[in-house]
Amino acid sequence: MAQNYFITGASGFIAQGLIPALLQNPEARIFAYVHHDKPDFPEVQDKLHYVYSIQDVRSILMQLGESKIHTVVHLAGAGIADWPWTPKRKEELKNSRWDLVTRLHQSFSDAEIVIDRIFGASAIGFYGDGGDYWLDESAQQGRGFAAELCAGIERRIAS
Repeated sequence: MAQNYFITGASGFIAQGLIPALLQNPEARIFAYVHHDKPDFPEVQDKLHYVYSIQDVRSILMQLGESKIHTVVHLAGAGIADWPWTPKRKEELKNSRWDLVTRLHQSFSDAEIVIDRIFGASAIGFYGDGGDYWLDESAQQGRGFAAELCAGIERRIAS
Protein backbone atom coordinates (compact mmCIF):
# COMPACT_ATOMS: atom_id res chain seq x y z
CA MET A 1 0.00 0.00 0.00
CA ALA A 2 1.31 3.44 -0.94
CA GLN A 3 2.42 5.83 1.79
CA ASN A 4 1.39 9.39 0.92
CA TYR A 5 3.71 12.17 2.09
CA PHE A 6 2.89 15.88 1.84
CA ILE A 7 6.02 18.01 2.17
CA THR A 8 5.99 21.79 2.51
CA GLY A 9 9.17 23.69 1.77
CA ALA A 10 10.04 21.15 -0.91
CA SER A 11 12.70 23.42 -2.43
CA GLY A 12 14.45 23.99 0.91
CA PHE A 13 17.59 22.59 2.52
CA ILE A 14 16.09 19.70 4.53
CA ALA A 15 13.79 18.59 1.70
CA GLN A 16 16.79 18.33 -0.61
CA GLY A 17 17.91 15.31 1.42
CA LEU A 18 14.54 14.03 2.61
CA ILE A 19 12.72 13.71 -0.72
CA PRO A 20 15.41 11.64 -2.49
CA ALA A 21 15.60 9.39 0.59
CA LEU A 22 11.82 8.88 0.61
CA LEU A 23 11.84 8.15 -3.12
CA GLN A 24 13.99 5.09 -2.37
CA ASN A 25 10.94 3.54 -0.71
CA PRO A 26 8.90 1.80 -3.44
CA GLU A 27 5.70 2.50 -1.46
CA ALA A 28 6.27 6.27 -1.12
CA ARG A 29 4.16 8.78 -3.00
CA ILE A 30 5.24 12.37 -2.43
CA PHE A 31 3.23 15.54 -2.82
CA ALA A 32 5.87 18.29 -2.92
CA TYR A 33 4.14 21.57 -2.03
CA VAL A 34 5.82 24.47 -3.78
CA HIS A 35 4.77 28.08 -4.17
CA HIS A 36 7.34 29.31 -6.67
CA ASP A 37 10.54 27.51 -7.73
CA LYS A 38 10.07 23.85 -8.55
CA PRO A 39 12.93 21.84 -6.97
CA ASP A 40 15.24 19.88 -9.22
CA PHE A 41 14.39 16.29 -8.26
CA PRO A 42 14.37 13.50 -10.79
CA GLU A 43 10.88 12.97 -12.14
CA VAL A 44 9.54 9.67 -10.89
CA GLN A 45 6.32 8.60 -12.59
CA ASP A 46 3.42 8.36 -10.11
CA LYS A 47 5.73 8.84 -7.10
CA LEU A 48 6.51 12.56 -7.06
CA HIS A 49 3.79 15.15 -7.63
CA TYR A 50 4.50 18.88 -7.50
CA VAL A 51 1.42 20.59 -6.10
CA TYR A 52 0.55 24.25 -5.68
CA SER A 53 -2.61 23.87 -3.61
CA ILE A 54 -4.45 21.39 -1.43
CA GLN A 55 -6.99 21.07 -4.23
CA ASP A 56 -4.18 19.70 -6.45
CA VAL A 57 -3.56 17.03 -3.79
CA ARG A 58 -7.27 16.27 -3.52
CA SER A 59 -7.59 15.86 -7.31
CA ILE A 60 -4.69 13.40 -7.48
CA LEU A 61 -5.94 11.44 -4.46
CA MET A 62 -9.42 11.24 -5.97
CA GLN A 63 -7.96 9.90 -9.23
CA LEU A 64 -6.18 7.25 -7.16
CA GLY A 65 -9.30 6.45 -5.14
CA GLU A 66 -7.69 7.62 -1.89
CA SER A 67 -8.40 10.30 0.70
CA LYS A 68 -5.48 10.09 3.11
CA ILE A 69 -2.09 11.69 3.62
CA HIS A 70 -0.10 9.45 5.94
CA THR A 71 2.56 12.00 6.84
CA VAL A 72 2.79 15.77 6.52
CA VAL A 73 6.33 17.12 6.87
CA HIS A 74 6.22 20.88 7.46
CA LEU A 75 9.52 22.43 6.36
CA ALA A 76 8.31 25.71 4.84
CA GLY A 77 9.11 29.18 6.02
CA ALA A 78 11.23 32.19 5.25
CA GLY A 79 14.95 31.44 5.56
CA ILE A 80 15.86 31.64 9.24
CA ALA A 81 19.45 32.79 8.61
CA ASP A 82 18.91 34.85 5.46
CA TRP A 83 18.65 38.27 7.14
CA PRO A 84 19.19 39.86 10.56
CA TRP A 85 16.30 39.40 12.97
CA THR A 86 14.83 42.88 12.89
CA PRO A 87 11.31 43.27 14.29
CA LYS A 88 9.97 43.22 10.72
CA ARG A 89 11.97 40.07 9.85
CA LYS A 90 10.76 38.32 13.01
CA GLU A 91 7.16 38.93 11.94
CA GLU A 92 7.98 37.53 8.48
CA LEU A 93 9.51 34.41 10.04
CA LYS A 94 6.48 33.87 12.27
CA ASN A 95 3.91 34.53 9.57
CA SER A 96 5.64 32.33 6.99
CA ARG A 97 5.48 29.37 9.37
CA TRP A 98 2.47 29.90 11.61
CA ASP A 99 0.02 31.07 8.96
CA LEU A 100 0.85 28.18 6.63
CA VAL A 101 0.18 25.58 9.34
CA THR A 102 -3.19 27.18 10.08
CA ARG A 103 -4.11 27.35 6.38
CA LEU A 104 -3.03 23.73 5.81
CA HIS A 105 -5.19 22.46 8.68
CA GLN A 106 -8.20 24.29 7.28
CA SER A 107 -7.52 23.31 3.66
CA PHE A 108 -7.07 19.62 4.42
CA SER A 109 -10.24 19.67 6.50
CA ASP A 110 -12.21 21.47 3.78
CA ALA A 111 -10.96 18.97 1.17
CA GLU A 112 -11.88 16.04 3.46
CA ILE A 113 -8.33 14.71 3.39
CA VAL A 114 -7.39 12.65 6.45
CA ILE A 115 -3.95 13.26 8.01
CA ASP A 116 -2.29 10.55 10.12
CA ARG A 117 0.67 12.53 11.47
CA ILE A 118 2.43 15.86 11.11
CA PHE A 119 6.14 16.49 11.62
CA GLY A 120 8.01 19.77 11.68
CA ALA A 121 11.66 20.71 11.57
CA SER A 122 11.53 23.49 14.12
CA ALA A 123 12.54 21.64 17.26
CA ILE A 124 16.18 22.64 17.64
CA GLY A 125 15.29 26.26 18.35
CA PHE A 126 12.67 25.26 20.92
CA TYR A 127 15.29 24.54 23.57
CA GLY A 128 17.40 27.66 23.12
CA ASP A 129 21.11 27.69 23.89
CA GLY A 130 21.80 24.94 26.41
CA GLY A 131 25.49 25.70 26.57
CA ASP A 132 27.34 22.57 27.65
CA TYR A 133 24.20 20.87 28.97
CA TRP A 134 22.71 17.85 27.19
CA LEU A 135 19.16 18.61 26.04
CA ASP A 136 16.51 16.05 25.16
CA GLU A 137 12.72 15.99 24.72
CA SER A 138 12.17 16.39 28.46
CA ALA A 139 13.94 19.79 28.54
CA GLN A 140 11.84 22.90 29.06
CA GLN A 141 11.23 25.46 26.33
CA GLY A 142 14.13 27.88 26.05
CA ARG A 143 13.95 31.66 26.01
CA GLY A 144 14.18 34.08 23.15
CA PHE A 145 12.81 34.47 19.67
CA ALA A 146 13.84 31.06 18.27
CA ALA A 147 12.14 29.26 21.15
CA GLU A 148 9.00 31.39 20.74
CA LEU A 149 8.96 30.74 16.98
CA CYS A 150 9.29 26.98 17.42
CA ALA A 151 6.74 26.79 20.22
CA GLY A 152 4.25 28.68 18.04
CA ILE A 153 4.72 26.18 15.23
CA GLU A 154 4.32 23.22 17.58
CA ARG A 155 1.13 24.67 19.10
CA ARG A 156 -0.38 25.09 15.65
CA ILE A 157 0.68 21.63 14.49
CA ALA A 158 -0.86 20.07 17.61
CA SER A 159 -4.20 21.83 17.14
